Amino acid sequence: MTKCNNRQSTINYLNFKQNSFIFYNLIWCFHFSDHIKKS
Repeated sequence: MTKCNNRQSTINYLNFKQNSFIFYNLIWCFHFSDHIKKS
């Protein structure tokens, strides 16, 4: 049972990392395009 839970939390953690990475890229994209518009 513990092993199963461990595996699940690892998967959750990886998903979280991937999601925050995508989120960060989106913010960076918007930020960057904003700069291009201003100049």
